Amino acid sequence: MTKQDIAVHVEDLRKSFDGGHDFVLNGLNLEIPKGKITVIIGFSGTGKSVLLKHILGLMKPTSGHIKVLGQDLWSMSMQELIEFRCHLGVLFQYAALFDDMTAIENVCFPLLEHRRQLGRDEILEIAQKKLVSSGLDPKHFHKLPSELSGGMRKRVGLARALALDPKILLYDEPTTGLDPILTEMVDDLIQETHEKHAGSTSIVVSHDLFAAFRIGHYIVMLDKGNVLLAGTPEDFYNSELELVKRFLSKGLKHQ
Repeated sequence: MTKQDIAVHVEDLRKSFDGGHDFVLNGLNLEIPKGKITVIIGFSGTGKSVLLKHILGLMKPTSGHIKVLGQDLWSMSMQELIEFRCHLGVLFQYAALFDDMTAIENVCFPLLEHRRQLGRDEILEIAQKKLVSSGLDPKHFHKLPSELSGGMRKRVGLARALALDPKILLYDEPTTGLDPILTEMVDDLIQETHEKHAGSTSIVVSHDLFAAFRIGHYIVMLDKGNVLLAGTPEDFYNSELELVKRFLSKGLKHQ
């Protein structure tokens, strides 16, 4: 991949929480391509969520470098980093909506924070469009999260993530705690959203192998804080690595 083709470049990334030699990320090197859906998989405790937080600039590396859209996150001032994060949209586990805000108020929130030049009517119009685009019926716009189903909350969370028209969308375990029907709905939503936003990059941290190989163009498997294998689904199916074969045999049994 050329520099222009890379959304995220990670070089020799190390992260320790105890200041010692117990590294959650241990010299990790990775290039995530632009314009694709990349799914990051691995056993629990391999560093998937920690890597995601580094991409968002929420964690500072113990050592190593990370560039997002060509920018070194930790060469920026805190204000520059806050402004840069507007290029990143995140759908958190369980959607992480504000409980005391309605669906449309949740989507308006980032616009009120970062698009202060817009009038109230313009903000409402954008929020309504994002909710419709994410598949939420207008009759639910003024409901609180507690009045919405799990699937509806995911749609509101996605609409909020899309509010600032980010260049990269990140999904943190988006199907955790969902039943199989809702899981498939969320996977379809990720795919449809990616297709609607030409040129956008999607990064999905997931424990769901079936979904990873159904929606992912590019897959990254972490093990012991490092990249075990990165490539297309076909690269994984053809891999002779024992851990990869064992992981796939357990996760794809129901295919």
